[in-house]
Amino acid sequence: LGVEREAITLDLLSVGVLRRAFGARAANSSPATMSRTHSAWAAFYSFLRSEGLVGENPLDSIPRAKAGSQAVRSIHVEGLVGRLLTAAAGSEARSAWPRRDVAVLALLAQAGLRLSELTALSTGSFTGEPGAWQVTVQGKGRKVRTIPITDGVAGFISGYLSERAERFPAHRLGDHRLAGLATVA
Repeated sequence: LGVEREAITLDLLSVGVLRRAFGARAANSSPATMSRTHSAWAAFYSFLRSEGLVGENPLDSIPRAKAGSQAVRSIHVEGLVGRLLTAAAGSEARSAWPRRDVAVLALLAQAGLRLSELTALSTGSFTGEPGAWQVTVQGKGRKVRTIPITDGVAGFISGYLSERAERFPAHRLGDHRLAGLATVA
């Protein structure tokens, strides 16, 4: 702009000036940083427009940088799932229920469920037959997905439900979430 920072006024910040500034910043910034920068400036100009200080938002003419999506990163620890299942099966904590804990951990590990998906499971969530079991969950944005599960995981769930029926004979399995995994047998 060729002026001191204190002398910059809104009328000096044209689309061209902002494009050049964004270009200069982009040389040393990631697409995610540029996307956040664009959002910050757009919010600033929306505020200025709502206050009647500017008539239009110059950021409407400047495309937002597309931040690349990254695959979910996971930490690989040799034998982690097996160690977790062994720990759950052998737990003697007062709140422990080994069959339930193993069934939940096995399902989480294999199906990659979110906690909200796990707690929303009901009897009708599990369908299939030996060799073709599946669980249907409703995830983020109410998106429904069906995930295959192995006979081994189905066996853990079935074992938990059998034990649950013995512990709580008056309780009907289809009445509550997660408790209602009875169709897997």
